[in-house]
Amino acid sequence: APGGAAPSAGRGYVPLRAEAAPPSHEEVQGAISAARIRYGVQRRRGGFLPYFLLYDAVVLVLIAAALAANAAVATARGRPSWLLWCYAYYAKLTWALLSLPYLVFTVPLLGRALHRARPTGYDKE
Repeated sequence: APGGAAPSAGRGYVPLRAEAAPPSHEEVQGAISAARIRYGVQRRRGGFLPYFLLYDAVVLVLIAAALAANAAVATARGRPSWLLWCYAYYAKLTWALLSLPYLVFTVPLLGRALHRARPTGYDKE
């Protein structure tokens, strides 16, 4: 605050105490467990979502490898540079087409069954 005066406590100001240590890992885990019990939340591993992410990672690696191989061959054979941009476009198109399994999440009942995410306070609903 200007002039060295401390802000008033009525405005949400909470003074920081240097002697207060951060909570330990056990305290944080205990608070999380207590909140799960209080709100009736079960611990889950993500349903089918990790498998979708693994699929996407494999597709990305394969497409990147194919693009790098095509670029290396085209450069070694002296092909024009615009051909490299065509390869990049086709790689992007292939990745988009292979992302169609994610379309399943947009189906109203099926999508909720797969990810089981609940609406939060940030949703407009």
